[in-house]
Order: sequence, then C-alpha cells, then structure tokens
Amino acid sequence: MSALRPVTRLLPPVAALVALLLAGACSTGGQEPPAARPTTVSSTTPAAGSTSPASSSASPSAAMSGTASAADRRPPDISVPSGGNRRGPMPLLLLLHGYTSNSAEVDLYFGLRERAAAAGILYVRPNGTVDGRGAQFWNATDACCDLFDTGVDDSGYLLGLIDTLAREYPIDPRRIYVMGHSNGGFMAYRMACDHADRVAAVVSVAGAMHADRADCTPAAPVSVLQVHGTDDELVPYEGGQIQGDEVPPAARTVKDWATLDACDPAPSRESDVDVVDRADLRGSTRLAGAETGVQVYVGCARGTSVQLWTVRDGRHVPTFLPAFGEDVLDFLLAHPKPGA
Repeated sequence: MSALRPVTRLLPPVAALVALLLAGACSTGGQEPPAARPTTVSSTTPAAGSTSPASSSASPSAAMSGTASAADRRPPDISVPSGGNRRGPMPLLLLLHGYTSNSAEVDLYFGLRERAAAAGILYVRPNGTVDGRGAQFWNATDACCDLFDTGVDDSGYLLGLIDTLAREYPIDPRRIYVMGHSNGGFMAYRMACDHADRVAAVVSVAGAMHADRADCTPAAPVSVLQVHGTDDELVPYEGGQIQGDEVPPAARTVKDWATLDACDPAPSRESDVDVVDRADLRGSTRLAGAETGVQVYVGCARGTSVQLWTVRDGRHVPTFLPAFGEDVLDFLLAHPKPGA
C-alpha cells in the first residue's frame, strides 16, 4: 500500500453543486469551450497537487492530429507513461469530471496520475462542454446533466477521442477503460452502453445508469464497478430525481448491469474494505470495522465482473484514501476484453 496521504478535497463545494442542479434549467443553449492546445505530460510530471506540470517529448499537436472538430475544441490532458511510445500496447484510461468540475480538478481529486504511470497506462482527462451557466458537463442520460438541452453528442466525442488516441499511441484495444465521478460516472455508463464493443470496464463514483434499462443496449458484456455513499446528498444512493428526471438507486444500477452481463442473479457479499477517510463520514465514530461493503456478481458473461461498493455514511464527494486508487486500477486491469 502507498504511504501517501489521503487525497485533498478539491472539487467545488457540494452545496454549490446542489444549487446549480436544483435551480432550474433555462432554455439557452450551451457553448463549446474556447479552443486550446491539449496538455501532454509525461510520467515524470509532479504528483497531483502540482501547479506546473512539465511537458513531455510527445508533441501536443501530434496527439490530437486528425481529430474531429469537437475534439479540436475540447482537447484533453494526456499523461504518457515513460517509454509509452516505445513499449508494447498500453491500457487507456479516460477519467471524466463531474458537473461544474474539469479535467484538472478530477485528476487532483483521485490522485491516479503516478499510479497510472507506474502501471504503464495512457491516462487521459477530457473536458465536457460549457453550459449556459459556465459549468462544464457531460450529456450522459436524461437525468444528467445537459440542463440546457444542447443535445451535444458526448458519446460520439469520446469515441472519436479514443480513435484519435489509438492512431497516435500504441493502445491495447482490449484494455480501454472509463472512470468518472458524479456526472462523469453517468457518462462512464453511457460509454459502456453505447460502445461496449470498445470499452472493457467502467468505474462510476456517485453516478448512475439510465432510469430505463431499455435505453442501454450494449453490444458486448462490460465489467462495472459502482462506488456510492449511503449519505450522498446529490445523487441519492436509494434513488431520486434530478430536475424532475428519475435517477435509479445504486443497487438497481448494478443489478441492471448484472442482467445485461448475464451474471448469476444474486450477488455475493465480500469482505468490507477501507477506501474513505474515516473523518469524512457522517457518524464515523459509530462505525465498527471497515466502512465500505462489497457486493460482487459472479458467473458473468465472458469473464466480466459487476460490483457495488457501498460507502456507509459516505457523501457525494468523499475523501478517498490512497488505497482506493490502487484498488480501482487493480479492478480495471483485471478485466480486459476477452482475447480473440
């Protein structure tokens, strides 16, 4: 286990997120963020929390050559592991921010950069579209979070980004992963539903699936890990609504994927784990033992796995321990697409 300190909370205050989501959507269309050069950083860049990452030898313009116009307007931050262009095929991890957040904040929040580099992962953080309030979002499901009804095709944008990265880097097509927080978690599920032929596994932290499972028609099984706090005040663990649109409970989100992946119908209960700073939990002093319960669906098609990690007393933006990053990458890397 790493001896690093817990990741510092750097996302916007939850109260601000709640106010933005619940204030009511206007009819004004959103706009794309201004054009910017992609940031390409090497595995030797400073750890999360640094304010001036160094450039690698990889060309930022080359990293995005041949992209569609949307990708040109929304270039991602890219971290290439040392020797990434010379070693064998690399896993690809897209990390998606939440509503009102951005690529830099979600990178700092999860603190995965050094771990991804050590594992030889091409680690990419895209940015969503800027809406009428100036907040970045992903158009993931009917519940979250295209509040201005722009209809932007983020599913197509992210698929185009994967295709572009595959042209520029030696990406292993069997190990393409998506992880997201909140709105980014919703978007991770959208990618699994729309592009299951490409995406091997997803991790959603405080996100949710489509309210209607019929809206998700994956072409192949996808491994899924849902991480959700029971006291999430924005995306309720037991389900609820955002702007009047239904958000399914965490357990139903995972059950839906267990059905889609043809898993055994009942999950098994695994040993509890510690992944969140105990001081950050409501009622933390009353908890006995590890705070996170683990349920795993087994017998899934083509070696996939569907898991629900329930953080007792956990909020929408918990402070994760370093072990969480290790556990997440272990889950993803253990679930590639089956070989030919």
